[in-house]
Amino acid sequence: MQISTEGILMAILSAFGGFFLKALWDQMIQKGKETQQKAASFDKSEMAEFIKATMMDHMNYFQKKYNEAVDHLAEVEKDFLALREQNLNFFRYQLINTCKKYLAQGEITQYQFDRLTELHKIYHSLGGNSQGDLYYQKALKLPIVKEREHLTVNHDDDELYVTAEDLEPIHHDDSHIPAHITQYDQDNN
Repeated sequence: MQISTEGILMAILSAFGGFFLKALWDQMIQKGKETQQKAASFDKSEMAEFIKATMMDHMNYFQKKYNEAVDHLAEVEKDFLALREQNLNFFRYQLINTCKKYLAQGEITQYQFDRLTELHKIYHSLGGNSQGDLYYQKALKLPIVKEREHLTVNHDDDELYVTAEDLEPIHHDDSHIPAHITQYDQDNN
């Protein structure tokens, strides 16, 4: 799914638009009350001038609020584009390093393949280009191997595989435990 700047701006404008219209409505109600009070004391020629001046005040107010909204949306768009670029750079880094790791392994498990495919989808949804695709295409050619029984230690996204054959039984040294405790354990087993 491609995220478009226009779509985000429309969503923001829609959300902001309701607030903006409410504020304008409240302002119009307040101005209307003031206008009624002043208009009650005018003759026809004064009324025409008053209406003209009031309409100009309203137009200037609306123009000011409109310009403020446009400026705010421009700032929001700038921030959005900067965040989008940061996300794109992050996912490009993740995609390329993950591909390099799997290429160094020389094989890939189904889980790793699925994880890599998800990274690639996110990368492209943010507008990623061929820079990450080159590594991704190479990693897709790796043989998919069966999942091994392993313990996984994640440290900076590095995985350490230990197969069941590599594990040795753990031997406990009970020499530091007082004799009466070890005797109790032996008697109760």
